[in-house]
Amino acid sequence: MRDIHDEDEEGKRKSVLGIQAWSQFGIVGRGILLDLPRWRESQNLPPYNPFTATPIPLSDLLSCLSHQNTAPRFGDILLRTGFIQDP
Repeated sequence: MRDIHDEDEEGKRKSVLGIQAWSQFGIVGRGILLDLPRWRESQNLPPYNPFTATPIPLSDLLSCLSHQNTAPRFGDILLRTGFIQDP
């Protein structure tokens, strides 16, 4: 955790998780696509409102992964997909 939250040699807060790290070194991984809107529809749940910031519970992500028969592995990159519908 110190690698992420501590200060660097110049006393600045480390930013190893920012997008600037990707631009310097690139990123490699297997992308996992989650179609959350389709999963919610299959569960008879209302669609997410695309015009508000709505947190997605881990339980929803795990249920969607299971529904898609997708098993995440170390180093995977999670991507949310699906068409947005008007609320």
